[in-house]
Formats: sequence, structure tokens, C-alpha cells
Amino acid sequence: MKILLPDQIETALSTLISNGYQAYIVGGCVRDILLGKIPKDYDITTNALPQHIIDLFKNYYIINKGLKHGTVTVIIDSMPIEITTYRIDGEYSDNRHPDNVSFTSNLEDDLKRRDFTINAIAYNHYHGIVDYFAGRSDIEKKLIKCVGEPDKRFGEDALRILRALRFSAELNFTIEEDTARSIHKNKDLLRNIAVERIANEFSKILCAEGAESVIYEFIDVFDVFIPEVIYMKDFSENNVKCTYAPYQVCDVNDAYDVLTHTLKVVKNVPKVLHLKLAAFFHDIAKPFICYSENLRLDRVCDHAKKGAQMTEDILTRLKYDNNTIDKVTKLVLYHDAEIEKDERILKRWLNKLSEQVVRDLIVLKKADILGQSFQNHNKIQELDRINGIIDKIITEKQCFLLRDLAINGHDLIKLGIPQGKSMGQILNNLLFQVIDGNLPNEREVLLKSAIDQYYKTL
Repeated sequence: MKILLPDQIETALSTLISNGYQAYIVGGCVRDILLGKIPKDYDITTNALPQHIIDLFKNYYIINKGLKHGTVTVIIDSMPIEITTYRIDGEYSDNRHPDNVSFTSNLEDDLKRRDFTINAIAYNHYHGIVDYFAGRSDIEKKLIKCVGEPDKRFGEDALRILRALRFSAELNFTIEEDTARSIHKNKDLLRNIAVERIANEFSKILCAEGAESVIYEFIDVFDVFIPEVIYMKDFSENNVKCTYAPYQVCDVNDAYDVLTHTLKVVKNVPKVLHLKLAAFFHDIAKPFICYSENLRLDRVCDHAKKGAQMTEDILTRLKYDNNTIDKVTKLVLYHDAEIEKDERILKRWLNKLSEQVVRDLIVLKKADILGQSFQNHNKIQELDRINGIIDKIITEKQCFLLRDLAINGHDLIKLGIPQGKSMGQILNNLLFQVIDGNLPNEREVLLKSAIDQYYKTL
């Protein structure tokens, strides 16, 4: 088979090959092509030494920060291309990076150091597909399988444990039995990996189509860096173990254990990271505070408040950015709050959280309902009506923020009201009177009311 490659890649390959070197595209780009996908980027492997690569591409912009490991990044027509010399990795004392590398002239030696068979395939126009480890067959079988001994591969780079789960979730591939066994066995090696890298893989898994089954099957792996999650498995809200049975109920109120419900909610929200995270953590606190065997506490215990604090602690521990942490914790905090179909109350919600957060909250609440027994699905219509009311508020440009008021601080200064705490209180009082319908959002009316409020404070 001949694969159509971008012009920049053709240039890079032909430059190497025409100068007497071997050169192949390799790894994820070949895998994606065989899957019928357009690669996000292309990597090239070659027997040319790094300095030779630099010499050959001296007319192009070069980034050589990966030189220690034999990688030269060449920019051809705005496309960055990583060109790496065939290599053999030394020992991995930190379970992440090789202590040293040695270069080799043998393509097979280079491919055998790679993580999974589906990523150990090379290609060029002269030799076609080069596949020493049956990666193409594993793609056809939809199988994630380590190259060689799984324990050795995961010992070299523990992050490969999460990469295996990610590939499984993204591609809807099964993890081969020996590879899966090794993942469970070696999961604690993840403690040696930087939390930023773990968080990055965790985010990608959450956003993948197959996240539900992968997380449930390998929950012990996620327990290593989020130990709070393991308690959700086999925990129902009345502390009765529920058997996984989609869209069937264990009793009239409870369909699943908390973990199964949670993963259904994750599946039901759009592929937006803060929504996926909020879905994953929305019930994180239930096993810790809803524990009675005789009394249902899902509406009595304040799991949302506790969950928001736990979520903030977890995301901070994993070093997510502050903006993401803020969005997610707000959604967890309010996910169980009742939102009434009342224009005035909705404007107060919009004031408190912003339009985007309220919209996200409705998305999360819908997903939460869909993750429960079918008896609760009629509540979706109520949320749709609430969205309709918000649409009306926004379309009519109704006032729910200080910036929407017909007056501002400059107007109050002109009236002789000094800047400071009292001015802020006056403006906020006016805003909520407008929101509640007690005052029209009209300049003269608001100015008169502001003066009246000010003189009452003197």
C-alpha cells in the first residue's frame, strides 16, 4: 500500500533517503492512518545521527532541545517534524526517562523499545509497512498490547499505564489480557510520575468515548492518584450494593452504585473538560457522608458542599489551573440545587454564577438525571423550560448584572455620593430591586432611589 503524505513529510523523508539514510514515519501517525484518521502530527525515525540531521536540514529552522535523546525538530513550511535517530534505551531508574540512550542502525531495535504494538509500526514509500510486532493485526483486532514484556514496558515508563487506558478509551480497543494484568500489578509505579502528566492523561481519558468502561474496570489504577474514588464503587445511597444493570433499578429510587451512576453522567455531558470533571466529581462525597442503612440521605446529607471541597482539594493536588478548579467546584457545589422556573429567581442565579455557569449547571443536571433510573427522566423537560426562560432574559437584555443598570458609579459621584463601601451597597441594592421587579431599570427612577438610600445612611 502507498500512503499519501503531506508535502512537508515527503520533503523530510526524501532529504534523508536521497542522502543515503533510512527514514520512516513511525508511531501514532502510522496507527492513525491505518485507522482511517488524519494524524495530528508526524514523527520520523532514521539511522542518521543527530548532527547529520542538523547538517541535512541546515536551511530550515531547527529546534534541538531533544538532542540528548536523539531528537531534532525541523520546521518545514510551518510544520514541526520530530526526526529521531534509531536508539536503544538504557535503564529507567525513575520509571519515566531512560538514564541514557545509545544509537543503533537497526530499525527493529528502535521499534522494540516502544510502548504498544499499534505504535510500533513504520512506513515509507520504498518498503511500505514495516511491522515486526504484529501491530497492524492488533489494530484489526482492536487490541492494546505491549511490545514485549508488559512489566518491563511499564517499569520503563509508568505513564504508559495511563496511556494504555487512554488508547483503549479513545479507540474503543480492548486491553490484551497480559497487558491488563500488568497494569493492575504495576499501578503503584504511577506514584513516581509528575502529577501534571497524570492529570493530562486523566483529562484525555475522561473526554474519550469509552471512558465509562475503562474507568470502571481499572478503578484501582485511578485510586492511586485519586484515592477518594474507590469508595464510590459498590456504594449505593442507602448503603445497599447494587448490581450493574443499565436502566433497571435496585429499588424504586436507586438505579446504580455511585460509581456506575457517575460514569454514566460523565458519558452524558459534552466533551468539554470542566464538564467532564464536574460530572466525575459531582457525587464524590456521597460515600463519606451518606451512610445510613435505614434512611435515604440523598436529599438530607449535604454531599454537594462536601463534594465541592473534596473536588477543590483533588484538582489542586493534581495541579489543574485555577480557572478549571473554579468552574468545576462551582458546578459540583450547585449540581443538586433546585432551580425554579421563575424569571426573578433565575436572574438571581445569573447574577450569582454568570450565564455560562448556569447553562453548564443545567447541562450537568440533565446528565445527572439521565444517569438515574428512567422514572426521573421527566425532569429533563423542566430544565428545558428553564433554559427557555434564560433565553428570554438574554434576548430581552433584562437586567441581572451591575453593568446592566441604567446608572453607574460615575452617576452617583455626580450626585455627591462618595466612592466607597456605601456606594457599592447602594448599587447592589438597586440592582436587586430591579431584578425583583420592585424598580424599573430607568435612569431617573434609579437616581432618585439612590439619593434616598444615601441620605438614610447619614
